Amino acid sequence: MEPELILVRSPDGKPFWERHVDHPGHEVWVAGNNGQVSRPVQVALTDAVKRALREGRLERAEPAPPREA
Repeated sequence: MEPELILVRSPDGKPFWERHVDHPGHEVWVAGNNGQVSRPVQVALTDAVKRALREGRLERAEPAPPREA
């Protein structure tokens, strides 16, 4: 079964890092710059990611709407 992938970001720019076989490339790094919200990063919904979401260290990011032609 394929892992569930979601987009997340750091709401306060603080880093989140994890190695896990389910993540794209088996590792993720989510961090902003100077306290800024980070760019969205695709991650697997691992236990550590779920915990970080519950604790507010990560937040779900919605994909950008498709561009109109």
